Amino acid sequence: MGNEVLRRMRTFWHFCVFFFMVVLVQPLSGFEEISRLNLTPVSKLRPGSAVVEIQHRFYGLAFEDPVNTFFGTTSGTAIGIGSHIGILPNACLHVNYTKSAYSQEYILGGSYQLPTSLLGSVQAGLDLIHQKPQGLSDRQNTVFVQMTGELPITMTFLESLTLRNFCINLAYDGYTKKMGGGYGFHIPVSDDLYFVWETIFSTGVSGPKDSIAFGLSGETFGHHFKLLLQNQPGIGLRQCLMGSTTNDLSLGFTIERQFE
Repeated sequence: MGNEVLRRMRTFWHFCVFFFMVVLVQPLSGFEEISRLNLTPVSKLRPGSAVVEIQHRFYGLAFEDPVNTFFGTTSGTAIGIGSHIGILPNACLHVNYTKSAYSQEYILGGSYQLPTSLLGSVQAGLDLIHQKPQGLSDRQNTVFVQMTGELPITMTFLESLTLRNFCINLAYDGYTKKMGGGYGFHIPVSDDLYFVWETIFSTGVSGPKDSIAFGLSGETFGHHFKLLLQNQPGIGLRQCLMGSTTNDLSLGFTIERQFE
């Protein structure tokens, strides 16, 4: 009972933070788009353009016998393949396939960037999911509803450390009947290279520990290359919301290609 009360209080706190940052805080700098690791970004795709992405999250521990396991890449992997397509101004359609330790999922979803007169960008999204959870023989259908806020805020520390482009996600999972969220930001290393940090708060489905991911995101013409470490083998916001049982880190990467 006590844990349920604490979970509800934390969910309410997430909503308050989201509302404050999306509706009340004034922007401090111009917006610059940056891809995320597991959080859902606000789509900037124009109608007719598309992004194809391939994701891997390795199950082995990155720093346990790294020579023989090549940083944990020999113990299996979660994979994700998907595409995001701009269909209307501010509207995006996406299709994804994910196979992980949690489930096998086919996802069809859409998102719409809401008109805002104050800061940043706000996006609403709905995913229809056909899944086969780990350990179950029957396939199931469920929904995943999410809100994304991206804020063009810049904070500078120690004269050279700059935190930029905060992202907040709130979501409800129809399968677990849990609501949760997370946040992230990036720190520019150079014009085309960023350090990215994300924290996704655990709903306690798979473990009590929050999902942490951090790494480098590099940009080239039409590509994003992301190399990351995280304490949870899932891919994307929905799986990372389930939580982790450990703070040990595993390796992962994502490759994105944009087509105009």
